[in-house]
Amino acid sequence: MTAMRRSSTLLLLLLVCSPAFAQTVEVPPTTEGGKLIQSLITAARMDELRWPDFNDYRKHLRNFYGGIGYGLVWSRGGHVTPQARTIIALFEAADAKGVNSVDYDGPRWHDRLTALERTPTETDLARFDLAVSASLMRYISDLHIGRINPRNVRFDLDIEAKKYYLPKLLTDIRESNDPGAILAQVEPQYPEYRRLQTALAT
Repeated sequence: MTAMRRSSTLLLLLLVCSPAFAQTVEVPPTTEGGKLIQSLITAARMDELRWPDFNDYRKHLRNFYGGIGYGLVWSRGGHVTPQARTIIALFEAADAKGVNSVDYDGPRWHDRLTALERTPTETDLARFDLAVSASLMRYISDLHIGRINPRNVRFDLDIEAKKYYLPKLLTDIRESNDPGAILAQVEPQYPEYRRLQTALAT
């Protein structure tokens, strides 16, 4: 094998194995909640969300849930996980980051959590789970890249290389003892950003 062919083969392997090209092996759902999550992702719509259409995140949500049989990730034994509560608190305080809390259902989470403290059904937990995941993907994207796609305003800035592989990031967050620390790293790490955040608070 020539040096050029070896280099080409190595490059191809790197591309195929990189997160951006990762293909999740989908595991069929075995529960009613899992089947509901799968059908909602296929429809890419949840009417109870502030922005019901999440088609931009459908592929990422399928990759996130598909590998685990569309199981619940933000509740255990019918109780909301600490990680989900931390995420929801960030949604509710999103205005301090220069984005709009309402875009991530900020005012709606209190009532959802209160409802789940009673006797939630599997359907209730499934809809809550997907609402957290879809809102979190929006939140990460808006914090890291911005709320407006530069191409939509004819500004030629390539943002593709800056995007996270969201299924992996959400997996890290749900398994972390400190999801807030992970999400803090999503924000721009420039001094100018910190100064703007201080000015916004003032």
